[in-house]
Amino acid sequence: MVNEVPAPPPAPWLRQHGATVHELTCLEICAGAGGQSIGLEQAGFTHAAAVELDPDACTTLRLNRPGWKIVEQDVHYFDGGGYPGVDLLAGGVPCPPFSIAGKQLGADDERDLFPQALRLVQECQPAAVMLENVRGLSTARFAGYRDQVLAALRELGYRADWQVLNAREFGVPQLRPRFILVALRPDAYQHFRWPRPVGTPPTVGETLRGMMADHVPRLTLPMAAAIQGFPPDWQFAGRKTAGYRQIGNAFPPPVARAVGNSIRAAIEAARVVPESRHGHLLRAG
Repeated sequence: MVNEVPAPPPAPWLRQHGATVHELTCLEICAGAGGQSIGLEQAGFTHAAAVELDPDACTTLRLNRPGWKIVEQDVHYFDGGGYPGVDLLAGGVPCPPFSIAGKQLGADDERDLFPQALRLVQECQPAAVMLENVRGLSTARFAGYRDQVLAALRELGYRADWQVLNAREFGVPQLRPRFILVALRPDAYQHFRWPRPVGTPPTVGETLRGMMADHVPRLTLPMAAAIQGFPPDWQFAGRKTAGYRQIGNAFPPPVARAVGNSIRAAIEAARVVPESRHGHLLRAG
């Protein structure tokens, strides 16, 4: 059903990387040290909350974004009912159940949080869902598991797809393939397009040249963060080992930004219909 309504007042705006974007809301689970958080923020999503269990990662998020609501809690016990109608539910659910470096137990691994993510989708009914994992989940071994996830999302009223994206195609100086799930309501999904590669990334040497000139040649925390695509002013809490762990587990911000931009474009395309001949906006209702 389409209702004719007067044009709404202008939405809030954010200026990110020289471009003006609409502000949408995001609920992020398994937020880690903020790799995905940064990218989604740059794509114009404002965090309603970021949920993370690791104390060091939570401190990192609070250190860099003191105004955010950081929920230090196991996702198993997090209630999504308090965030109805959030624009995006996003998260980097744990990868060990599907990693080629592990036993690849999938659904039999107690660390598998896809069921909890699907529960939260049902509870908060977001406009879009974005979940990332390792490339191992894309293999034939887990075809049945992927089909189950897609079937569950269809029952909840979404259309969804998986795609392997390589971080190097989005300006990150390393390969780092990630397997991304994006789900949207059908009216928005028809407008969704996976982000296109942005060109040749800088080399590791080009990225680290300035920092390598200042110290003994070793991979410092700022160097590791730069290789992952973190901005230079992002700080990491905890001991050095905890910092390396947070960086190593992170979703590269430039990839999150690219996918976030595609999701935002699809949501906005579905919400705003071209002006009618009477000069009013037609909005889906």
